[in-house]
Amino acid sequence: MKAARVGILGGGQLGQMLAQAALKLNLTPVVFCAKKDEPALSVVKERFLGDPKDEDIFQKFRASVDIVTIESEFFPFQESLGDPESGAPLIPSLKTVALLSDKLQQKELWHRHDLPTAPFVALRSGQDISDWLYSLDKHFPAGFVIKTAKNGYDGKGVFVCERGSPEAQRFCLEAQKKGGDIYAEEKIQFKRELAIIGCRFINGEFVSYPLVISEQRGGVCYLVTGPASELGVTKETELKAKKLAKKISDISDLRGSFGVEFFETASGEILINEIAPRVHNSGHYSQDACEVSQFENHWRALMGMPLGKVDPKGFFMMLNLLGPSGVYCNNSLEAQPKVSNEMNLHWYNKSEITPGRKLGHINGVASNKSELEHLVTRAKVIESAWISTLSNLSLKNKYNKD
Repeated sequence: MKAARVGILGGGQLGQMLAQAALKLNLTPVVFCAKKDEPALSVVKERFLGDPKDEDIFQKFRASVDIVTIESEFFPFQESLGDPESGAPLIPSLKTVALLSDKLQQKELWHRHDLPTAPFVALRSGQDISDWLYSLDKHFPAGFVIKTAKNGYDGKGVFVCERGSPEAQRFCLEAQKKGGDIYAEEKIQFKRELAIIGCRFINGEFVSYPLVISEQRGGVCYLVTGPASELGVTKETELKAKKLAKKISDISDLRGSFGVEFFETASGEILINEIAPRVHNSGHYSQDACEVSQFENHWRALMGMPLGKVDPKGFFMMLNLLGPSGVYCNNSLEAQPKVSNEMNLHWYNKSEITPGRKLGHINGVASNKSELEHLVTRAKVIESAWISTLSNLSLKNKYNKD
């Protein structure tokens, strides 16, 4: 039976796009978030505002809907959920989210199931940080990356280590103060980064979107192009990625849409980097390039609706619009980029524009590789003009304040 009312934990841009997809399916999205100016609240009619750790208001939210899903795996579930067996079910389950919100647990899970990932070594309880870092120099002579197990995303909680770097010890000490585990993994000399969106239904049925090439800027997803199998990545690599995504969803009991990031090595091997147990930035292109987006298939998967088609219409691109360095201003119509008819703008309606903040994305669909290259170039020109406009707005705001 279809659930008519669907709860979304989190009011950011992923919550906004989940809500838009729910409305398209004639569902009633209800958002729970802490702030009244979150992007998702511009889409929904019903919302619960409050501290995520306030069990009372959270339980009222949970009682008002038929199912609950997440836009972020870092919600404080343990403090808020109460009895996981009473009230609307959390999908994916609390057990699955708790497992996959911890990157060290992810790595250990892949290792137990012989899935390809970079070699890693955890800092164990009571182990001296200096001794551990010294051992890493020997263990990973080609270099290593230190990561926090929890709350690391968009380049946060990651330190690329140089041999004997004093900053490495400071990073570890600061991470320990915040709680949670730390681990190091071999620094992979990868050829490129790839990503795939999988979707697992409540009956175990699985489908995946095409493999894509993902380019990062400061650890944040910047540009996605695809299908990867038409842009120099072999079809065998795509098949491996799809099989790995299915395996991951099976062993972790995932439900709904999720993203898997890979490193492709020079030899053509792919290694699992990280998984996000939710809709993911690398799949935003599906809003315009596919008949059914990752957001809509997420709801279909959770509620037993028929599977939506995931095949792309052709070549595609997605460019993230990130707040430029040094720019601080309020959002307004002036602040939105001007996009030509050949592309689609998805704007998040965030109240403020600050450096590095995800503010929107541009999607484009092409019929061939040459057209795709034109779209990417055009999107970057639009981005450049937008940054110039924002810089002028920021200066004007500063002048008015002064």
